[in-house]
Amino acid sequence: MGNWSLLRGLALPLSILCLIVPIKAASQCYYPNGDESEDTPCFLDGDVSHCCSPSAICLTNKLCLFLDDPYQLSRGSCTSPDWRSANCPTICKDAQQSSGAAVVPLDTPGPETQYCCNSLFANTTSGDLICGYVKDSPQTPFTVASGTAIPGVAALSDLMKRSNDTSPTVTNDTSTARNGSCIASNDSNNVSIGAGVGVPLGVIALLSIGWALWERRKRKRASILAEPVHMQSLHPYQPVTNDRNFGVSELGADTAKPAELHQNQLRG
Repeated sequence: MGNWSLLRGLALPLSILCLIVPIKAASQCYYPNGDESEDTPCFLDGDVSHCCSPSAICLTNKLCLFLDDPYQLSRGSCTSPDWRSANCPTICKDAQQSSGAAVVPLDTPGPETQYCCNSLFANTTSGDLICGYVKDSPQTPFTVASGTAIPGVAALSDLMKRSNDTSPTVTNDTSTARNGSCIASNDSNNVSIGAGVGVPLGVIALLSIGWALWERRKRKRASILAEPVHMQSLHPYQPVTNDRNFGVSELGADTAKPAELHQNQLRG
């Protein structure tokens, strides 16, 4: 009887522990080499999610956008320790596997912006900027799919919460909580809460992201122009040297001076 009572007493704590452990495991993020990171999952309602730094914005294209200067795009981490899930980032996966990797824009004449992992180098022959090496192999420039900001997580973790905290009304008693914020729901119909505050905050966030991307590109161009790049001359024409001198020479002291013509010389 005593053992049964003991088991009954442990049933509730064990049940709570079983619920907490999977949540904790799912919230842990890992770098490509398996090391744990301090990033935050970008999706809290899925099995596997890409992760970003708490000071970066999670993007739907599985990349991160830092809000600190120079507003860098980057590849973060993933909640899958072996990175075999399709939800983990594929861009720059092999670059800096023990940490995040920068995604650097490469100016190209094409219609789409090309990117490289980590760094750019100047070609010593042509002077063109090219991608650096990854695992001792030259990179091939790549494109990045468009992405939108994910509110409620990482650097935008307070966006949804603040919007709901200042909400004047809640139109439904049934609510679901996610990441510390309450969103009213009724079956498949979601009811917007605090739209008067949430919409301006969302617009401000999107404008901030757009400005950050523009500022990052401007600073990148300025840094490239400011750094001296040693390159060979690409001009196809060289200065031509002539044997004949068409310059103007200075008159010497012994040069004949103009003489006045006498009247009889003019008559011929």
